[in-house]
Amino acid sequence: MTQPRTIIAVCTGNTCRSPMAEGFLKKHFQQFPDFCIISAGIQVFSGAPATPEAVAAASERGADISRHTARMISREFMAEACQVIAMTRQHAAWLREHFPEYKQKIMTLGELAHGTGGLDVADPIGGTPDQYREIARQIEELILSAKTTLLGKFK
Repeated sequence: MTQPRTIIAVCTGNTCRSPMAEGFLKKHFQQFPDFCIISAGIQVFSGAPATPEAVAAASERGADISRHTARMISREFMAEACQVIAMTRQHAAWLREHFPEYKQKIMTLGELAHGTGGLDVADPIGGTPDQYREIARQIEELILSAKTTLLGKFK
């Protein structure tokens, strides 16, 4: 049995964007059982659930994040990760500052999907259901665009 390849999606509170990214990564990588996909945040109320709007938006696109609970990114998570996917350039910068020994593992979702200069995923917190749907669509499309890149990194 091969060692799991851990991918971590990271945002601020781990209640909207990164749980949706985790759900979509699991959906699109389910045929690869050697991947372990989790999410975390950089400013977290540990144990908080995903927002109802994020749960609904992810569910509409076939990802179940209804049992998600927020967790803080940690040195242990960073050590076990093969890839850390930040939702914004600011998240990536924070991660590189706090975990400089793992900076080679950190990229934004936009960078993975489109190369350097990729777009940030906006925070929908407090937004309308339509705004959450739009962010969910964007995250899933970026993951689909990044899938080949991610798989190529782990051959």
